[in-house]
Amino acid sequence: MVGVSKVVNLDNKNKLNPLTRIDKPYDDKDIIDLHRVARNTLFKDSNNKQDHIFIKQDKRLVKVFYDQILYCEKVGDYISISTESAKYLVLQGINSLIDRLDHEHFIKVHRSFIVNKEKIEDIEDHSMRIGSKLIPISRALKSEVLGKMNIL
Repeated sequence: MVGVSKVVNLDNKNKLNPLTRIDKPYDDKDIIDLHRVARNTLFKDSNNKQDHIFIKQDKRLVKVFYDQILYCEKVGDYISISTESAKYLVLQGINSLIDRLDHEHFIKVHRSFIVNKEKIEDIEDHSMRIGSKLIPISRALKSEVLGKMNIL
């Protein structure tokens, strides 16, 4: 983003590779548009780079990488996040959790389950297995789940 208050050498200004520019005189709409461009660019870049979440446990935050998570199960008002080495209990809704996880790796397969699709070992009629855990697949989500799998 580049703001210009005087006539300047445009060749030097464009070397900065601005996302957009705003010239004086400007109004509130110009500022709002400029802010929207900056916000969308920053959030787009940061979302692509995340490979983990932080889970609050007791009085500390634990970093958990997406590839460590096996599945998430709704347990009352809580979500149990099962990893290869531990289980974490968080006060979170299942829909808000799926929005925060990486959509390339995680699939909601049932109203009570989110799974890491890289950890699925086999799929039967209306269930799948991750490790020793048998996870149900809802009839409503089955075609969507199978559509996200690499099936020959």
